[in-house]
Amino acid sequence: MSDYNQYLEHINVPKKDVADELQQFFPKFIKGYLSAVCHPEDYGIMLTPMAESYLRYMFGDGPGLDYAPKKRRPKPKRTKKNQLTIRLDDALASEVKQAMAEDGIEYTQAFFEQALTAYLEGRKDVPAHEM
Repeated sequence: MSDYNQYLEHINVPKKDVADELQQFFPKFIKGYLSAVCHPEDYGIMLTPMAESYLRYMFGDGPGLDYAPKKRRPKPKRTKKNQLTIRLDDALASEVKQAMAEDGIEYTQAFFEQALTAYLEGRKDVPAHEM
């Protein structure tokens, strides 16, 4: 997390001038926001990465700005890439979990693969006009 007080001390520019600069690029930014940003423990707000980039552009780098690039999550290396999602009410969910435990099915993934495979196999035996 950035420490804006440390950065403002480093660049040695009055807070009013910094707020005026930010207001030129971000018209809704008011001077009170800079005070709130400098006291995150009281207000819990911080500048956006774009606003921090603008500060760096206008006043230069300095200690206090957290300018580590955001790391993207790597793509998952799943062999089964398709996902189906369901929602169950409490009663049905507990029945399904109990039935899975009784049948020795440990994972929901395995249960749904078995259920869907059985469903598709059953569909092959029924002509389309009877469905």
